Amino acid sequence: VCVLIFSQAMAASAQPVNDGMVVTGVTENSPAYVADIGYGFQVITLEGQEYTTIESWQNATINALPGESGSISYYYNGEYGNRSVVSGVVLTAVSQDYPAYDAGLRTGMILSSLNDTTIYNDWDLKQILASTFPGQTVNVTALVYNVTSGTFMQVTGLEQVTLDSKRQYFEDNGIPIPDDFQEMGFMGINSAY
Repeated sequence: VCVLIFSQAMAASAQPVNDGMVVTGVTENSPAYVADIGYGFQVITLEGQEYTTIESWQNATINALPGESGSISYYYNGEYGNRSVVSGVVLTAVSQDYPAYDAGLRTGMILSSLNDTTIYNDWDLKQILASTFPGQTVNVTALVYNVTSGTFMQVTGLEQVTLDSKRQYFEDNGIPIPDDFQEMGFMGINSAY
């Protein structure tokens, strides 16, 4: 939905009312952007469920398919409120010259499925990618916000992505490879729920 940090590590200008997620950034045309949720909003509940750790947020989901709406409660600027927000894992960055970009994925899109598996949250995406390998071509679907209709619609012409090597990406960019590293497919994206 948006880029979040937890109140235990808060920026001074955003004042949380309890432990939990605080919005620190929003991608243009993402579900949070469309719902007018921005910097400093503290998410109290998602579909009535509280999420107070990063681990629990990675498994968070609205009881809906990507692109369908659910509800959040929040605290912002001294007031509590509720908003409807579209569910989905949003691409917060798509790096040029990597598979996701080459396939047509762009920042702000909702990644709704990969390798024929629906993506409900960040954990799903990580698990799907962990089951892939470099050079594998996987099916992909994404949603993009249509300003005219005010809805998220499936991206046409986007069907598959051929994955790179995560190990090779680490090596090319001087990123230390952990001892327990297991090779997997790599798309060249950052995402947030």
